[in-house]
Amino acid sequence: MLYPEFGQYKSQLNNINPLVNCYLGDNGIPFYVEPGFHAQLMVYKERKPEAYEDLLKEIANIIKKKERVVFTGDYEDSALELESYIYLEVEDIANGIGVIFRDDNRPSDYGD
Repeated sequence: MLYPEFGQYKSQLNNINPLVNCYLGDNGIPFYVEPGFHAQLMVYKERKPEAYEDLLKEIANIIKKKERVVFTGDYEDSALELESYIYLEVEDIANGIGVIFRDDNRPSDYGD
């Protein structure tokens, strides 16, 4: 499934893991968007709609600046392992532009 947020980029078949979307940046270098990343992005869209466009702009800036990037749902459980690529989660991007999001629906790690 292609993600509309990345519709301005040409999609490419991902031979490494077909569940991860591959797009070509304006420089012709592929970048990858994992389903977990997109799901997290949709949470921000729903819960922080005022920051959503800023997130998309920052993602576009990262694609322009960084030559090799994997937008991942989780560093420790990424669907891809690629040499010379940086891995970014939505939270990294959001924190980088000052958007703080606390998920209050998550139960505490400390039980009473």
